[in-house]
Amino acid sequence: MEDVLGYADDHLVICTNISQLRNVVNVIKDWSNGNNLKLNEKKSGILEFSPRHGRSKSYLEIGSFVDGIPVVERYKYLGVWIDGKLSMEPQLEHIKEKSNFLVYKLWPLLRNVSLDYRMNLWTVLIRPLFEMLCGHYHYECKSNQEKLRRTIKKTFKCFTLLKKNVDDQTVEELMKYDFDLRSLKVWEEAKMKWRARKNHAVPRRTVDTAIILEKVHYPRELQELLNLVTALCPQCRTPCNAKHMSRHQIYLPTNENLLKKCSEISRNGKSEGLTRRMILIKVADYISPFVQCLKRHLSNA
Repeated sequence: MEDVLGYADDHLVICTNISQLRNVVNVIKDWSNGNNLKLNEKKSGILEFSPRHGRSKSYLEIGSFVDGIPVVERYKYLGVWIDGKLSMEPQLEHIKEKSNFLVYKLWPLLRNVSLDYRMNLWTVLIRPLFEMLCGHYHYECKSNQEKLRRTIKKTFKCFTLLKKNVDDQTVEELMKYDFDLRSLKVWEEAKMKWRARKNHAVPRRTVDTAIILEKVHYPRELQELLNLVTALCPQCRTPCNAKHMSRHQIYLPTNENLLKKCSEISRNGKSEGLTRRMILIKVADYISPFVQCLKRHLSNA
């Protein structure tokens, strides 16, 4: 029972030797033919698993065929790219490529919409691809886990048009996506469902403790200011953050206070019954003077 996995029209069978593999392929082909369902051999694949560390003998040659089914180096199963070592690398590479492709295609839209609109696009189009790695995450070493967290931030910055050197604390506050906590919840729930499946029982449904976050409206001006404060001061060759600009008698709110102010204006606007567009204008009116002031300072080279 533990060696046969299926969902909708996708099936995965774990074999321990080549003889068993050939038998499984024949059984599946016979069943498919008997039920007038043609097996698509081009979309099927045989993937040989091996230990991550040390050398291990390979029994199958990549590119060869076993009864018409190709032996592959990696395979996409239920939307997740996996390789013979069950590493996160194939899926991470897929996420990077897809993120770059979508940013390229959506560029005319991204450059003309608000920051929160871009954040919503990332949440809908890219974040689900990371969710598929929740099961892998807890079996990875710390360096690979850190690599995944960096990739999350990188794709988020790419979609929101934030510069690479915008600080992590600001990015995390904007994302509000703790992958460690999220993956732990998914991992525990998956284990519970797996135990129930082996015992032929109905999984015990867990109480959803998700916290509904307040909607904060972020205009394009916020992204522009967050990028500007990373620029080097023309006089001091130091990033133009709030602390440094105070030396030039110029007041800038810190990124933390800036996000808190956006939250406050959004909350008050909602209580006053203002539309999203009106709230965005109010937030932009607060941020725009800082943008213009910093631009003037940067132009005085």
